[in-house]
Amino acid sequence: MLSEEDIDRFMAAAIAEARQALETGEVAVGCIIVDKEQRAIVARAGNSTNQKHNSTWHCEFGAIDTLFSLVPGGKVGCGDRESLRAFMSRHALFVTCEPCIMCATALQIVGLTEVYYGCDNEKFGGCGSVLSLHEGLSTLPATRMVRATAAKLAHRVQPPRTSATGSSRSLLRLKRRDLLAQLGHGLPVPLLVELAVLKERVAQLYRIHDELVLHRHG
Repeated sequence: MLSEEDIDRFMAAAIAEARQALETGEVAVGCIIVDKEQRAIVARAGNSTNQKHNSTWHCEFGAIDTLFSLVPGGKVGCGDRESLRAFMSRHALFVTCEPCIMCATALQIVGLTEVYYGCDNEKFGGCGSVLSLHEGLSTLPATRMVRATAAKLAHRVQPPRTSATGSSRSLLRLKRRDLLAQLGHGLPVPLLVELAVLKERVAQLYRIHDELVLHRHG
């Protein structure tokens, strides 16, 4: 188990990645991936959508890409589903903002099932704010989502508050005049899609995933 001190230290490292992203003209979101046994950072990234000219290249994808390079056996090792799951389960992701719908699904697919995040993503959040994809829908495992404590980062945050789900951990929310004031800067205006329609589209994706799994093992 990671201690509160560990969580605060690693979240501070994720914030540093977000600051660096902001300084290079990216949306200010950053993350790190931690080896829970060694309590060491093994991957780090900030948003790189502008740099890579790829609107999907959120920081989670950059960190996951680095983590895949560390899988024993390389690309061959990635093909062994059980070994890959075991490897991924030894790691945790720390990200400054709640993963979006796309990233929340990606985290489930690769098997990163422990995620700590700072503020809610009220526009695109896939872990409770808009959809709750972390709850283990379809054949994918549930992801343990934890809002990181602000205890050791008080100079960076607003007074802590408990989450809407009753979690004893407080929600890390950076001052709006500081880093996360930039979170929405440069983002396109989202399309107005009815939530019911969006949920149906996600359900269709999961059904396709199930069919592919059945076909592969059939």
